[in-house]
Amino acid sequence: MNLGPYALEQVVARGGMGEVWAARHRTTDERVAIKVLSVVHPTLATLLQREIRVVAGLDHPHVVRVLDTGRVPEDSDTPPAGTPWLAMPWLPGGNAEQRPPGSWPELRAVLGAVLSALAHAHARGVLHRDVKPANVLFDEAGRPLLADFGMTGGLQHGDAKERPARGGTPGFMAPEQAAGSWFLEGPPTDLYAVGVLAWVLACGRVPPLVPGAPLPPLAGRFPLPDGLEPWILRCTEVEPSDRYGLAADVLQALPAEGAATHVTVAPLEEAGATWVPDMDTPIRVSAPRGGAPRPPPRAPDLRPTATHGLGAAPLRVLAVRGRERERALLWEELSRAAEGGVRAVVLGGAAGTGKSRLAQWICEQAAEHGVAWPIRVRFGDRAGALDEALTDLLRLRDVPPDREAARVRSLVPACADRVLALRGGTLPTAHRLEVFREAFAERAGRTAVVWLDDAHADDQAVTFARSWQRAGGPPALLVLTVRDDLLDDQPDVVRGLAELDATTLPLAPLDDASQADLVRQIAPCSDTIVEAVVRRSGGNPHFAAQVVLDWIGRGELRSTSEGLVPRGGEGAVPTDLHEVWRGRVNPLLGEPELRAGLLVAAALGRKVALDEWEAACVELGTTPPARLWEMLVADALATVEVEPPRLVFAHGLLRDALLPLVSREVHAACARALRSDAIADRRAWHEHEAGDLEAALTTLNHRALNWWGHRDFRRARRLVARQASWSEGLPAGDERRIWPRLELARMRYLDGDLGMVEEMVLIREWVARWPATPRLRRVAVQLESMLATLERRDQDIPGLLLQALGHCEHGRERQRVLGDLLVHHLKAGHFRDAVDVGRRALEEQDSHAQTETWVRTNLAAALGELGRVEEAEAQFAETSAALESLGSRLQIAQYHATRGNLALGRGELRCAREHFLAASAEWDAVGVEVPTLGHLEVTEVLLGERDPAELPAPPALHEAGPRMLAALRATARREWDEVTRIAGLGGANAPTRAEERIWRRVADAAADARATEASTAARHRAEQIAEMCHLDR
Repeated sequence: MNLGPYALEQVVARGGMGEVWAARHRTTDERVAIKVLSVVHPTLATLLQREIRVVAGLDHPHVVRVLDTGRVPEDSDTPPAGTPWLAMPWLPGGNAEQRPPGSWPELRAVLGAVLSALAHAHARGVLHRDVKPANVLFDEAGRPLLADFGMTGGLQHGDAKERPARGGTPGFMAPEQAAGSWFLEGPPTDLYAVGVLAWVLACGRVPPLVPGAPLPPLAGRFPLPDGLEPWILRCTEVEPSDRYGLAADVLQALPAEGAATHVTVAPLEEAGATWVPDMDTPIRVSAPRGGAPRPPPRAPDLRPTATHGLGAAPLRVLAVRGRERERALLWEELSRAAEGGVRAVVLGGAAGTGKSRLAQWICEQAAEHGVAWPIRVRFGDRAGALDEALTDLLRLRDVPPDREAARVRSLVPACADRVLALRGGTLPTAHRLEVFREAFAERAGRTAVVWLDDAHADDQAVTFARSWQRAGGPPALLVLTVRDDLLDDQPDVVRGLAELDATTLPLAPLDDASQADLVRQIAPCSDTIVEAVVRRSGGNPHFAAQVVLDWIGRGELRSTSEGLVPRGGEGAVPTDLHEVWRGRVNPLLGEPELRAGLLVAAALGRKVALDEWEAACVELGTTPPARLWEMLVADALATVEVEPPRLVFAHGLLRDALLPLVSREVHAACARALRSDAIADRRAWHEHEAGDLEAALTTLNHRALNWWGHRDFRRARRLVARQASWSEGLPAGDERRIWPRLELARMRYLDGDLGMVEEMVLIREWVARWPATPRLRRVAVQLESMLATLERRDQDIPGLLLQALGHCEHGRERQRVLGDLLVHHLKAGHFRDAVDVGRRALEEQDSHAQTETWVRTNLAAALGELGRVEEAEAQFAETSAALESLGSRLQIAQYHATRGNLALGRGELRCAREHFLAASAEWDAVGVEVPTLGHLEVTEVLLGERDPAELPAPPALHEAGPRMLAALRATARREWDEVTRIAGLGGANAPTRAEERIWRRVADAAADARATEASTAARHRAEQIAEMCHLDR
């Protein structure tokens, strides 16, 4: 019987999952071990396939390697046809159960090898879950290797992983594993088994099975160091939080070799077979503790790729080639973070240059050496990347609602209440990023490496990084991977990256020598083929790797004395990455049923939910081909997440390559399948791609309005920009072309983008050319009033707004215009007029809830300026109640800013500080420049909580803003000469906004000081004014 290049000889071992055969390579006569199933069983086949994927992705001298893999031919009876197999090196040295160590140095060497292997596996998201003497094998030289990852489970680095099989070996399983509480499993789970392993190998017997009880006293078969027993007890604590945190920690704490006396011993008692318990008792656990010293990063493993076969090639994780400078800088930044800082690195470059692989490298190195723990957040075209990462990190995808609180409290007890409030929607929106930061840090248990993947896709990534930096802790290295070619359409991301205090590492093309080394790592290709791939790939490592993997997948390579070459001659090297990926999926595209299912998946996104995919296939009129997912995973074109079931394409470029093949019919089917309002923006995109512009605009308009002011201002702006772009496809006279552009101009105004002035002028001219309707007349006049505000033509604004009021047809329109007039009077200091207009606005029928709340906030501000505190508080109470239901972040920010300004004017500095903090947090969370930042900083100076020298330069929010904030800063510092200078800048153009009244009083004081010869008199007068303004309280 032949399997791949091997000839089977005889069965040498049988176990719960199947058999191990002795076999020989038919060409080289090298002996290997082949693991197969003895019966057809879907669960066992899944476990073996999982083991193959896991071990093929590991590359460590103390882990048994996968030499090749495949499936048993269809004409086979034994082993069963169609089942998976894997080939491993032949290890004639037996295992630690048969040949236990006979001295402490030998035992320490075994433990060191196992811990080193586990550190490597854990850093790559893999738990072993069945560490025992029988799974520690020896090669001919006596080198120990960790084997049998059949019970492997996944760690949560922020990516959803497969739920592990329930099982292990009695006596070696940690309490949480024995109880079936898989969500509590982590590195300490394997480290518990290592402690038991050390006890068994030292004592020569398996300890009694007493759940939760400590191990019996250590009675060694040979002399042991004094520190070994405390080390074992720490490894085998009942609570995972009381054990060592990472394998690197355990290895560092392992007692030194020392002197020992050799003792000859008999084989150990049999440890037992793998066992599947049926228990489900949760165990409390807190964040792991401890940390390891920071060694330098290990050089890349340059062992040649095995020539046995190419079946495992697509499953291997390639070592990083080249990039020595970039790796050194990343490690340096990680070292600084581990010392207690918050560092950020931006990895930029074109698609395929190795950004993700380099980010993955630093994550793996950090975890393997015990320096930090990695957390990955994948951003994309859908909102909620941070929520998804937290869900996966806390393993909450499958938890029943009534057990979620217990699971959260077991994993992140310190911030559990805030995490539950976040997930329940009761946490104030301003604190969301703070809670994500706290939860990530607590789950890491040490310095965190937070990989913000595809940060170009969502400016929430940059916002999150900036918030972590501003907080100054907990210690973390933030790694942002960014595709430079996609930044042109993301101005908010570009601006955020410019404001981020980060080290930028642009990835240039890989040098030819490193590129050639990468190709040879995949397969032993001939020099001619290597040179051709290197030349065509242009330094793009992803391109080179996918070309070779495509040839392997299609069976195009044959072996020669010079190495592997394409069967047809030199072989055609594709011209670009899209062609490479299309080549890899062409076999699937040739079968109609698989083609339809694959293109539906590509249309739905890089992450494809099973329920959405099945629904879209049904809408298309085709049966969902369930075998498609298995085929994509087998060819390393995708991975599958279990809770909830989702397909994830191996690379964004694979999806990009398939999108041009997606028809309008497929997009229409996807649009019909996506009916939930929560994903209306995705439905709108499918409707647009299906050619239904009317439906797309209607859907997108509804979604954009729902986003307004509630959650993510930046995302709302992108949606409105998309709506404006699509509206260009409407007829020239269709007034629907105006509204998204007008909304976009308003958003740019709120965001401090002065480019909106030119946009408003264009819209005004555009409106003037269209047939006049009352609505258009009102819009035209409102545009003119906005331009007058920007150009500081304050005297024109009341007349324009009254004119706009005459064109209103509905109560909500009149309320909006009256609200604008109220704000104008408030800014001008005409507080009584503001109150009158505000009362009138609230009397309008058919009002809009958000508009009414906005009016009440400004009315309360006017009443407060007039000293009518009780009336102001009544309006604030109405506003506060409404804001709880509306949830508009912009209005919550305005509410707190207004209350803060009034408190500052009354000298209630602590109250003002709290409101300014709340307002700033809301504006920052929304993504709008914080207009109250200067007020907050000055308030903190006056409270003695901030050094005046720390005050930054004032932000240029509008013409008067810098002078007003500078005057406040100068007043706080008592730099009266600077106040005098600022006052001289005022003149006829001095601001008259109500919130700038403090500026005007300080300017008056400075003018008096300028007219007085004696500087002491000037200082005295200024201090009197400051006292009147409560600036020194």
